[in-house]
Amino acid sequence: ADVVALPTVKEESKGGQTERDKLKMAIQEIEKFVQSVKRNLEFSIDEPSGKVVVKVIASDSGEVIRQIPNEEVLKLANSLNDASSLLFSAKV
Repeated sequence: ADVVALPTVKEESKGGQTERDKLKMAIQEIEKFVQSVKRNLEFSIDEPSGKVVVKVIASDSGEVIRQIPNEEVLKLANSLNDASSLLFSAKV
């Protein structure tokens, strides 16, 4: 039986493309798909809670289609943080 060596990132593959080239092409395909569905992703941090917020936005209108976590969850988390700081910081 012959031993077949798998190509490393630096070696050429059968098609003459490196693994890095394949990765670049895959990223370009993903970018094309995201543009074709006309959506943008926006990442931010909610200041009061410190949570990462991801928004899915319609490219043409700028409308927020979905937010993760949603605004109600962020408000609840912030109010719970406020309540716990009041309850546990009170001196007896």
